[in-house]
Amino acid sequence: TSMAYTSVTLQQNVYKAHHEPITVEDVDENNVSSPALQRLINSAQDATVGVAATYRSNCSLSSLAFATLTRALIVHFAAKKQNPQQKKKKGQEQQPPVSQGRILIQDQILCNVGIKLYGYRIDRIALALFLDLSLRINGAIDILSVSTSDRRSLQAITNALGGEELLKKDNVKTLFAHRKRDAASKDVALQAWAACRATAFDNMRLRFAAISRIDTDTMPDIHLSALAKTSRDAEILESLKPTKVVNNVKADSIKKGSVDLECTRFSTRIMKSKNQVIQIEMLNGKKRSTITGRAERIDGKQAHINVQGVKNASGKILSVTTIGKEDLTAAESAREDVVLKALQGTITLTEHPFFCSIWAPSLNIPWPPLHAPTASLVHYPDGQLNPSQYEAVERIISQADRDRVLLVQGPPGTGKTTVIAASVNSMINT
Repeated sequence: TSMAYTSVTLQQNVYKAHHEPITVEDVDENNVSSPALQRLINSAQDATVGVAATYRSNCSLSSLAFATLTRALIVHFAAKKQNPQQKKKKGQEQQPPVSQGRILIQDQILCNVGIKLYGYRIDRIALALFLDLSLRINGAIDILSVSTSDRRSLQAITNALGGEELLKKDNVKTLFAHRKRDAASKDVALQAWAACRATAFDNMRLRFAAISRIDTDTMPDIHLSALAKTSRDAEILESLKPTKVVNNVKADSIKKGSVDLECTRFSTRIMKSKNQVIQIEMLNGKKRSTITGRAERIDGKQAHINVQGVKNASGKILSVTTIGKEDLTAAESAREDVVLKALQGTITLTEHPFFCSIWAPSLNIPWPPLHAPTASLVHYPDGQLNPSQYEAVERIISQADRDRVLLVQGPPGTGKTTVIAASVNSMINT
């Protein structure tokens, strides 16, 4: 549906201190006008604008909010239409048409060198702008980069907004930490406003000044495309993670405020997590009750759960359920960190042969020499390999540059696990 134009007044509930009401303009991208953008720019103190975004269920960008201390502008974007009959040629991207509204936004705000942009997870916004809207951004600051805490944590958000003592913590948690896919207009406006407000504190201004800015308008398409696709794939996979898992367990009774559970199925195992809680449903006679706890210690199949507010609970444990998404894995966190640093220009991925061999093979970046290279022979006495398996193992253990990155592909039952076993066997018997 198309939204022509609406205007409302919003009162912030993020900071404890009183602030002026915020005039919020809400508009569809086709109705963006230069005067509306100029009204926002004219209200900016020290040329500072906060930015926030909402995303659809497929992780594509659906709206942008820009905010000063007294005004906010929310722009809604049309979803990219897919034409199933139009085939994409190898090496070519089907970029959406750039509307006049998008051009105005990029010229007057996103790439206006006279404006300083600040936002929560600005790295994701920058990549979504490129991937979904064919837009660039200049001089943007990711406010979460001031914190040494986990970027996904509530602590990182409160640090970025000036400190817990200034904030209404429960409201901050509701506004930011729940990470709703497509937040309400007032929420995205408040996120952008809070990012702008944080820059007004003297101590935060100095900390933000030390952060490397994100300038995608100077980055080559091939670099941005690789980062954007890597990031989007990760977002989609994360969105598919369940928020509720019924755990298959064997359970003892609750003793001294804790319970030991034995996980009987790997796919529903309990994991130690900052984001998840464990709900235990009990039956005592005919009375059912639910108690909540957290995994304190995991040792193989064994999970030790601290139960909140209960020292002893009698009765039978009927079910155990994990509520909330699991934490990012170490690999997922590392990938997110690499993408952010690449956008901030503190690392250059196009100098890495591993990256280029996948995303930009035409650059032909040389691999570093191997230490004491030795020839390896295929050694697999436990079974026979067919010709394609033998070739795969040969190339896996090869030290030729062309085999530094190798993809082995095959349907179920074609022997990929056998190839892995034979490769490991060959390596340890060299």
